[in-house]
Amino acid sequence: MIWPLLRPTSFFVVVNSTIGAVTGLQAFDLVFVLTKGGPARATSTVVLYIYDQAFTFNNMGYAAALTTVVVALLVVCTGLMFAFTRGGRFDED
Repeated sequence: MIWPLLRPTSFFVVVNSTIGAVTGLQAFDLVFVLTKGGPARATSTVVLYIYDQAFTFNNMGYAAALTTVVVALLVVCTGLMFAFTRGGRFDED
């Protein structure tokens, strides 16, 4: 089954879903406002942890290092996805 116009869109959705799952950016505002990480950090996300380190505990260097690691991890994951799918092109060429 060939989906010539759906393949790049599907690749875009997979990459964005991976980024959203790793960072939890979509849930940051809700978690921050409602629970601030919840009891025993049960609802904490990576971005909330970085935010806490930077602005609650004033560990700017540590938060910057964590951000660099998260961005590097996402770049590697996205690069692997590009390599395996040839940039979203799944055709047999």
